[in-house]
Amino acid sequence: MVAGAGTQVPFAREQLRCLAIEKGYGVGKILSYTKLAQGMEDRYSPEVLNWLGYPAWSHEKPSEWIRRFLYGKLSDRKSPTLVFLLFVGLFEDSVKSFDEGADRGVFRFSSSQDAQRVQHDFSQCNQAKEESGEDWKCSLSRVLAANAYRLLATAEQLQVSANQVAREALRQHIRIPLTPQSTSGLGPAKLSEICGDLRSGVPQAKVARKFRTSQWTILMILLDSPGLYESHRSAALSWVRDMHRKKILDLMDRESDVSRDTIRIVLPGTYDYVLQADNEWFQTHVPRRKRNPNPQMRIMSDPQELDRMVAARVQKAIDYIRALLRPTQITRTAVLRRAGVLAKFTRVPQKFPSSEALLVRNVETRPEYLQRKIIWAIKEMANAGMSFSVNTLRRRVGLPAEELRTYEQIVIGAAHDAGAEIHGASFFAG
Repeated sequence: MVAGAGTQVPFAREQLRCLAIEKGYGVGKILSYTKLAQGMEDRYSPEVLNWLGYPAWSHEKPSEWIRRFLYGKLSDRKSPTLVFLLFVGLFEDSVKSFDEGADRGVFRFSSSQDAQRVQHDFSQCNQAKEESGEDWKCSLSRVLAANAYRLLATAEQLQVSANQVAREALRQHIRIPLTPQSTSGLGPAKLSEICGDLRSGVPQAKVARKFRTSQWTILMILLDSPGLYESHRSAALSWVRDMHRKKILDLMDRESDVSRDTIRIVLPGTYDYVLQADNEWFQTHVPRRKRNPNPQMRIMSDPQELDRMVAARVQKAIDYIRALLRPTQITRTAVLRRAGVLAKFTRVPQKFPSSEALLVRNVETRPEYLQRKIIWAIKEMANAGMSFSVNTLRRRVGLPAEELRTYEQIVIGAAHDAGAEIHGASFFAG
């Protein structure tokens, strides 16, 4: 309805992205997925979003459908109509008002360059081929040779970025030699070690951190040996697979009572990966546990004894979640599911007053959970002898910098208690 043929909104995603920034769902011109997820819940309620199959949060982060809808190139990729409508409903009262706003020119691109970029994304290839019979990618090899394989000169002539030129040259197996300055700066030994790690499949970002160099330098090394790029891509698949397998096996070694649900909570990224890319191994090495029907609970007639038994299981579940190596929010659903009494408790909660009292005392609000997670992250960095800033801490906690700054006093207090060093140029250093 919103992105279909004939609509008055030719670039619906771009209009929605601009409107999101205009309505305050961003930091400057950068979208805040946390604000979008919270806005979705405020607008529609968690119950409605869950019923529709589009929950706002997944593993305590904004759900993937929120993060990806307005992200990336604005091509004509398809998304369910319902997702378009959820975003339109977040910003406008109706599809009609959204359509009329575009017709009146209410939604503006942030700059003329942005508008040209969007139009370029849709028409670049067809228009270039109609006019000249070849686009810049087709002529890349010729233009690079004419410019003595200088990236900046080539990018300027083709009117694209140097990064685009480098990536396309890599895809076309065009060799661009390392400059003498880069070669001498790295040295033969270091260059050999970098190439060895890349052939082993180690991620480029990890290689860059290990050798204290930039990812651009790593890209230049790959361009100097096009065959190295293919070797890296092939080995990287195995490297990532083995890394996720090791995480699961290490968790199973540390804890005897590990279920699939435990892996989902403790290692959410690994859990998603193995389900999609390594499912056969996952099914073999982490078999589904048989349900315990608990006949004792089923036949128990004394309500007070039943309440005590359920309360003991709830307390055990709370203790388990609280003892996880990486903090996980203690919610009613997580506790009751872990205790195996979610359905029973939801049907007749009045029969379990002791369990309800435990939940009231232990269930965390989001601010309480974040405070516990911040303290944990600071202790981890203190034990590792690391100094921290807003950026290092927000990555460890998983919070936008703007939200993390609101916990300034907690951060400073936790750093003092843990003996952690705050980076001198950090916001928290005062």
